[in-house]
Order: sequence, then structure tokens, then C-alpha cells
Amino acid sequence: MYCRLCGTKNIDGAAFCKKCGKQLSVIEQPADQEAQTAQSTHQITVSQGNSNIFCPYCHAGGENCHPVVKTDIKTSGGGYGFWNGCCGFILLGPVGLLCGACGSSVKTKVRNETWWVCQKCGKEFISKQSAIERANLSMRTAAIYSLLGSSAVSYSFGDSEVNSFWVVAIAVLVIAGLWGSIPMTMTESSGLPIDQLLTPEEESSFRTRFTLLCVVSILGGLLLGIAALG
Repeated sequence: MYCRLCGTKNIDGAAFCKKCGKQLSVIEQPADQEAQTAQSTHQITVSQGNSNIFCPYCHAGGENCHPVVKTDIKTSGGGYGFWNGCCGFILLGPVGLLCGACGSSVKTKVRNETWWVCQKCGKEFISKQSAIERANLSMRTAAIYSLLGSSAVSYSFGDSEVNSFWVVAIAVLVIAGLWGSIPMTMTESSGLPIDQLLTPEEESSFRTRFTLLCVVSILGGLLLGIAALG
């Protein structure tokens, strides 16, 4: 065996040249073997990227789950703002109904969500990050409605012409339905209960934020209704 660099003769099977020390033989892979190796590396990379994903329905691994981005486009405004008018009425009386005409321009909101599709059972389930973002949006909406509902409750007790029982009953049903639907929606969309979807730290943070928003919005609405009575 001769060194391809300096030409020195070496014994057969030698790995390095005895004169220059360079490697004598380089193992080359055939083209088809290189392609198979590259394909295997790509499959391993994809599998590792989905290692934390599994189908909650048939428990298939991440290699059988493929992401799909769904875009939700909502257009609002362009008319009378009912809730703006309600807030104005609570704070300013009948004149406050004019607040419903404020900020009536058309607004378009675009929101992207990542869903996973299982190739085995065909079921779709939302990613954890998108489930958390959807829950945060629902909590903000529930807080606004809780603020308005509790304001109407406290205002009704100070107005003798309003039937307080029905106001309280409707407000309680609306508020309880809004807040109770948030964890249920997370479970239905992700296919997993909250204690399995979130880590213990994430679950603790979520429940703390959930409780604080609920309590603060209700108490804040009660105080606003009392302030509106003067």
C-alpha cells in the first residue's frame, strides 16, 4: 500500500503512513448509501422535533402527527357598540348610551393556531401553546362580561324599579357559564385534561391567573355599580 501523498510504501492494512503520518485509506460510502443515511438523519430530526407530541386519542407517536396552521379572521365594529352603550349607561345614566356610537370603526383581527392531525386515527388536536393563548383570550373576554354583569347586579339593588332577582340570576348564569367553559374548551380542543396538558408550574400559574381575573372582574364590577348609584 502506497501513501497517496508522499508515495512511501507501507504494509497492507496500515491506517497511517509511516513517513508523513497521513491517513492512508478513506472509507467512502456509495451514493445510494449516502442518500439513505441523509434520509435516516432527516427522519430522526423530524421524530425528535415531534418527540413531545402524541395523539391524545389513539396515543400515536409524534412521527404520525403533522402540524396544520389554522387562521381565524374576525371582523368587528361598523355599528352601534352595545356593550359600550351599557357601560356608558351604568356610569353616566341615559346620556351614556351615546358611548355606543364611539369607536364603531371596522376592525379585523387575524389569529393563527397550530393544530396537529393524527395520521392513524384522523383526529385533530390543538397544540399546548395555542390552547394557552386561546384560554388567555377567553379569560379576558370573560373578565369584561363579568365586569359588566356584576355592575348591573349592584346597580339593580339600588334601583327600586328594577327586578333585582332576574338581573342577579341572569348575571350569575352568564358569568358562571363563561368562566366554566374555559377549562372545558381547553380539554376538548387538546384532548387532554389540564393536569396532563400543562406542567405543574404551568398549571399553578394558569389557575392563579384564572382565579385572580375572575375575582377582580366581579369585585370591580360591583364597585362600579355602587359608584354609579352615587
